Amino acid sequence: MSWHYELSGERLGPVTAEKIKDLYDKGRLNRDTLVWHGPFGSTWKKLGDVYQEFGIDGGPPPLPQKPLSDFWAWLLALSTLTYAIVEAVSKDWQAELSSPVAPIVITFFINCVFVYFDQQTIEKSNRNPENKTLAFWIIIIPIYLLVRAKIVGRGAYLLVVWLITTVILVYAQNPNILNGGVYLGSGIPKCNSGTSISQINNLFEQIPLMKLYSIKLIQSDNYNETSFDGTTRNCLATARASNGQTYNLKYTIKQEGSQFMYYMNIVN
Repeated sequence: MSWHYELSGERLGPVTAEKIKDLYDKGRLNRDTLVWHGPFGSTWKKLGDVYQEFGIDGGPPPLPQKPLSDFWAWLLALSTLTYAIVEAVSKDWQAELSSPVAPIVITFFINCVFVYFDQQTIEKSNRNPENKTLAFWIIIIPIYLLVRAKIVGRGAYLLVVWLITTVILVYAQNPNILNGGVYLGSGIPKCNSGTSISQINNLFEQIPLMKLYSIKLIQSDNYNETSFDGTTRNCLATARASNGQTYNLKYTIKQEGSQFMYYMNIVN
């Protein structure tokens, strides 16, 4: 008698009953695997409900599920907020230690605690009968939340919460990220990069003369590099202002530690 079975959402078969038992013994199939053969008509059944057909020792059924609290999972979904709080609290001593990664390390250990208690909660609820490992995914919180949702049979709403809070906090800390004001590349920004253009546009209106007469920038253009020595990039550009004048700009992009500093002045 031939059988079909479901694996990872795919219908496989036909195979013999002995093959089904072999896959079960190897751990590739479990009691919840859907199986089918002709007498079932249009209904697929769980392997655990028809284990006698394959000579499998059915054993006791899974323990009944208990209510599951998402408290610790919620804390993980808000891990970006945890990082922001740790970063704010640790600013003073972080400077003394000269360790910008300190908030990351602290947040990681806090998340490890959350994951430990969350796994304990899941085990007590009998919602992980196959004892699938979740702890590995602590290194990538969104994947942890996605895998958790599949194991406990709930929607991925906590993953959505993580995504939303992450986007909001990143934007709150970097409001210029959408207009090129935040540099996301590697190495010193080029003269005509979005970041450089955003910076010189902002610097132009901060020049004392421009501030004094409330002169606004209409458009900057003609970005050219004049020199680059690996740590400093010198550039030229032109700026058309609200007073009808066009100004020649000279600006320098210099790497200082982990930051890029912009210096600009008007030239004849």
